[in-house]
Amino acid sequence: PKFLLAYLQSSFCNWYAYNFVYNRAIRTMHFINYYVTQIPIPKRALDEPEVQKPIANLADKIITAKRFNTDADTSAPEREIDMLVYELYGLTEEEIRIVENG
Repeated sequence: PKFLLAYLQSSFCNWYAYNFVYNRAIRTMHFINYYVTQIPIPKRALDEPEVQKPIANLADKIITAKRFNTDADTSAPEREIDMLVYELYGLTEEEIRIVENG
């Protein structure tokens, strides 16, 4: 569950949801089952569950930091999660720029 929590908050997943869910919405942005099931989960993460651990551990760091201070700066572990997600997909530097620059 923590892997999915972190994955769904990643820059890649947000980019994907915006481009392929939000842009196809008509008049509203509801996360109905059809659209939510269109968000891809990296095959490697399903086939090799051990690749989920570093991302889940980073999610734990963020949760712990926010539990003690809701204003805590968690940008470093969030960035690490983004990089690990990009790695799961094997994105090139150019593809990463597309995701990060919208």
